Parts: sequence; C-alpha cells; structure tokens
Amino acid sequence: MNLISTFRQQHDQIRQLASDISVDLNNMQLAADATSVRRKLYNLLIRLRIHNSLENDALHVSLCQHENLRIAGEASRLIGEAADIFTEIEKYQTFWLQRDAIEQRPDDFIAQTLSLLTFLLDRISREDNNLYRKVELEVLH
Repeated sequence: MNLISTFRQQHDQIRQLASDISVDLNNMQLAADATSVRRKLYNLLIRLRIHNSLENDALHVSLCQHENLRIAGEASRLIGEAADIFTEIEKYQTFWLQRDAIEQRPDDFIAQTLSLLTFLLDRISREDNNLYRKVELEVLH
C-alpha cells in the first residue's frame, strides 16, 4: 500500500511538470526562445523514465503474477503500453530537444507536446483510478 502511495505522489509530480510545460506553450514565446520549456521538458522526460523503471520493477512485474486476473491483466497491459510510450517519447525527444527545433517549428511542437501530455496524463489517471484502486481494494478486503 505504501508503495502505491509513493507512485501516486510521483504521478502528482509528473502532473505538475506537465502543467508547468503547458503554461509555456505559446508559439510567439517559443519562436523567440524555448530554453525554459526545453529544460522543463527534459526534466519531465527524465522523471518519467525513472518513475516507469521503478514502477515496473517494484510493482507491475509482481502484479503480473497476481491471483486476481483483472489486476494481473491490467499490470501486464500497462507494461506493454509503457514500452510503446517510450518508443514514441524517444522519437519525440530526439527531434524536439535538438538545438533550435522548437524555435523553428513552434506550432508543430505545441501540437505534438499537447498530444503527448494528454496521453501521459490519461495514462496516469487510468493507472491511479484502475490498477491502483483495484490493488488497494484487494488489500482492504
């Protein structure tokens, strides 16, 4: 239970970083200087990688063997989804964290970033409200 609480806190931190990035998504500002958003984005991506690694190793892998097949299936699905997410994040990061990439194409950056953030926040919400809630209910019963 304490482990899930830790991961929920990390999710809150990721949500805050995503919110901080969203505030900076102004095409005129980004065209002039994207240093701030690039730094925030880099911080978010590092935090996501650390969180995902810890979460998979400490929680998802063991939950794949859970006796409750709904929990095991959800954990397994989330592991597979994370692999796909990080493939896309790698492409995104490789392109957008290049020098001047954001400044040269701020509208495209904004669209792709909003799409990425929306997907990540949805994933976190599903994890909090589905998997974590199921595990917590199992522990309480």
